[in-house]
Amino acid sequence: MKHSVGSFHPPKTILCLSLLWLVQLFLEPGKAIAQALPTPSGLAVGDPVPDVSLTNIHNASFTEASLSDYKGKLLLLDFWATWCAPCVKSLHKLDSLQQQFGEDLVVLPVTDEPLSKVAPFWQKRGWRLPTVTSDTVLRRLFPHQAIPHQVWIRDGRVLAITGGEYATAGNIRAALAGTGFQFKTKQEVRLEKDKPLFVNGNGGPGEQLLYQSALSSRLPADIGGTSRRKDRILAYNVALPDLYFEAFSEVFRFHDQHNRLLLEVSDSIRQRIVWEGSPTLTGDYATDAPFLNWMDENMYCYSLVLPQEQPRETLNAIMLEDLNRLFSQYLGIRGSLQRRKVDCLVLVRTSRKDFLASKGGSEQRSVDAQKFELLNKPFRHLVSALQYENKLQPLPIVDETGYTGNIDIRLPQPLSDLDQVREALQDYGLDLRPARRKLDMLVISEVEQKFHSK
Repeated sequence: MKHSVGSFHPPKTILCLSLLWLVQLFLEPGKAIAQALPTPSGLAVGDPVPDVSLTNIHNASFTEASLSDYKGKLLLLDFWATWCAPCVKSLHKLDSLQQQFGEDLVVLPVTDEPLSKVAPFWQKRGWRLPTVTSDTVLRRLFPHQAIPHQVWIRDGRVLAITGGEYATAGNIRAALAGTGFQFKTKQEVRLEKDKPLFVNGNGGPGEQLLYQSALSSRLPADIGGTSRRKDRILAYNVALPDLYFEAFSEVFRFHDQHNRLLLEVSDSIRQRIVWEGSPTLTGDYATDAPFLNWMDENMYCYSLVLPQEQPRETLNAIMLEDLNRLFSQYLGIRGSLQRRKVDCLVLVRTSRKDFLASKGGSEQRSVDAQKFELLNKPFRHLVSALQYENKLQPLPIVDETGYTGNIDIRLPQPLSDLDQVREALQDYGLDLRPARRKLDMLVISEVEQKFHSK
């Protein structure tokens, strides 16, 4: 990102180049401190300044003034506070500069702190400058967070908005002469330190975001799913197992999310992880209410943003680490990929004779209420269809045929009627047989909680 660069010029030829820039603030006790802003915007370089009245002026022969009183002079507003160490250092310098330039320059410090706090602080340091106390007017015109915050005004127009580093004799001399000097415009953004960054615009819209991961409860909307790019993952309104399956998406396919899951948890935790009833809404609120309530309490959103594109395995590893760290604290569980011996249905060939080989022609897939038909399609399309249509069955389907060619096959619908499908497969020298095999499984298990919520 680029820095904003401005220059002082005579009022009729003011030039302001506003470019994006990146600022890092290191906030330490007793140094620059950021506060919440009442408003996010104010006057900018080049804007005319309204003739507002100033009150509560301390250490001067008068207590009230107007900005128009300083017409023809270079007015330097310096926003400060008693607790700000850089401000105190800057005020020492400004007090000397005021004496150096005399009546051509008016340095006017401004604070929102009351006179009772400012007066002894001012007297102790022996500054000859006046200062506005209990200010509310100027801060609204020039909202800011980091201080010192300095506004340069001449002939009723904003010439510069800078940090304290630009208040030098050379720059003041150039401003008075109208020859101009370069400066970096001091940028402001609303930042509340007790709230998450970039949430509800805290810190801006998030254009500078380099890395972020977040987990939240369900959004109040009837949507759900996952979205991926090479530098980010977004899962919204999904159950906890779906988050973990997404973190292992290079291993599992979308039809694995029911029968490739092992829960090694107590009944109470199990109820938080899976809904045991029907996942279909009926339209009758009394009937649907338990499921609706479960979704509100046990569905989540997850977001991951990385600074650059990464392989899927890298994204997934970071997501898994996030999920295990967060859910180990929140629910006392973690997910892992384990090779386990489980019950399954194995698709096998029952004959050496090939009853599947395609007779050729164009590739076709025809599906309706009565039939499922593949013509000259790869065998894996049959396997995928069987796995998808039986994704809610407790036993995963595993292909052990070794068949790789294109096939012609016609099966009755629905493919989820396994007895009917098995009978039809016999004509093609195939069968689905119960067996136990070692498969990659998502295992969600309980862990000892090291952190406990109050």
